[in-house]
Amino acid sequence: MDTKTLAKLQTRLEHKKEQLAEAIANRGEADTGHRLKGEFTSRFPSHGNKDEENATEVAEYQDTLSTEESLESSLEKVNAALERMEKGTYGECRKCGKEISRERLNAYPEADVCVQC
Repeated sequence: MDTKTLAKLQTRLEHKKEQLAEAIANRGEADTGHRLKGEFTSRFPSHGNKDEENATEVAEYQDTLSTEESLESSLEKVNAALERMEKGTYGECRKCGKEISRERLNAYPEADVCVQC
């Protein structure tokens, strides 16, 4: 892969990383406990003490957890792609070792497998 294309993809990945980190930070705080490094703990909403308010809090919290998990997963994939760039293995399929097509990487820069795999 030529250096110009690689630089563009790296810029896109770094921008996506910033966006994901910001979106995660808006939903929770970094977990400093015994969970994995880089994970976050969602904030539990508080609307009051009535039963209806408690049910709303639980429903909102479940939605937040689901969104947080999805964002964290996306961030992990972006970080892994940036690490592969540093190692010089970016663009190689992790399953078969063949080159991932430029079209695939343009569409999904964090791809770690080729279309066939």
